[in-house]
Amino acid sequence: EYDASGEFTWKERFKGAIRVNLIMYCILGVVGAALLGYMIVLKGLKSVSDVLALCIACSNAFGLIVICIFLASGLVAIPKMLWRMANPQTVLNGYYKEACQLFDPLQDAVTDFWVVKEELTRLNSRINDDHRAYYDLMLEEVAIVEHELKSGFPTTARPYDKGAQEAGEDATHAHLVELNAKLKFLIKIVTRAKYMWTHAITNCIKYDDIVNKRT
Repeated sequence: EYDASGEFTWKERFKGAIRVNLIMYCILGVVGAALLGYMIVLKGLKSVSDVLALCIACSNAFGLIVICIFLASGLVAIPKMLWRMANPQTVLNGYYKEACQLFDPLQDAVTDFWVVKEELTRLNSRINDDHRAYYDLMLEEVAIVEHELKSGFPTTARPYDKGAQEAGEDATHAHLVELNAKLKFLIKIVTRAKYMWTHAITNCIKYDDIVNKRT
């Protein structure tokens, strides 16, 4: 939550993270206490040792359920992966499919990123001196992502409605915080999507070389 906050100073990000976490843990605590109280009444527990035994049993049950879920996935996924890797052509076809599936989400993320950049550009003339440093910091983050996108990715932004973006725009601190939070989120999405797509393309090239050498 601290990293996802749109605030520009560490103090404001820290306050926001503490507030959100307090709300979340208070809700979880109330729900957990209500469930525990219900189980105590249902089982008719009267001593502290009985309550502690119930808490330990619930903790063990939760751990076993998590182990069963993730261990079962690993037991199936690992042999399946080894079986697929035995045939390079099957692996290559899988990476071709993965690259095609990842390209559209990447394009969507890049388009959303360009929309935020255009909104920042339009706000330039309405930024006052107090917010200029924050605005310049956001532009620096945009420039870094733009530079990364230019390497090995065809950035064709899709059209969008500029009029809808201009409606209600202002240069207040609250609007910049909201825009910065959106920008940071989109940067994460774009970076992750680009890495996954590039990884799939790299594997396509690698396994294509393997298949061609064998044939």
